[in-house]
Amino acid sequence: MGSIRLKSAFPIVWGDLAYQNHWMRKIALASLFVGALSLMGVLALLNRKPVFVFLDAQANVIRPGSQISAETEVEKMARRYLEVRYAWDANNQTEQLLRAKSFIASQSLKAFEKTASDLVSFSKGKNVSQRIYPTKILVNSKESRVEIIADRITEIQGLKAATLLRVSLYFQNGPRTAENPWGLYVIKEEELQ
Repeated sequence: MGSIRLKSAFPIVWGDLAYQNHWMRKIALASLFVGALSLMGVLALLNRKPVFVFLDAQANVIRPGSQISAETEVEKMARRYLEVRYAWDANNQTEQLLRAKSFIASQSLKAFEKTASDLVSFSKGKNVSQRIYPTKILVNSKESRVEIIADRITEIQGLKAATLLRVSLYFQNGPRTAENPWGLYVIKEEELQ
């Protein structure tokens, strides 16, 4: 008996195609497995509770359940008020006093504006600047008062003088704003000698 020789390459092509399909099925099953695993991961993340991160005015993280003392918040407000009310130079004095205005209670606004305008008119043309460095801030929550002791450096036409600043700030609660996130407003400001 003799061998039969086929003139077509059909069985060889069919075998190659079957071999390729075998690997394609394995790749498709692996892709399906990875897709199912990804879908389960997404569903698990969707069912998770959101994570909240609370920040204070200085962008410090506040841990859940921790209590922020009122004295700490009042002290932070007082420090910010000192920065805008008592630290300025000839170029930014008016802007700083306008920023300080956002810490003044509405009933005390007229007196503050008069003090600020007197200060601006005194400083006009004299090249006055002032810096302040608080050394002690004492908060008395019962009396709604903050006592501040600070070193004040004043410069008038190039002459510098360092003095001690003693200020008592009486405050009240009010609405929180972007400029005053503590919602504490100065009712009365007494500069002590």
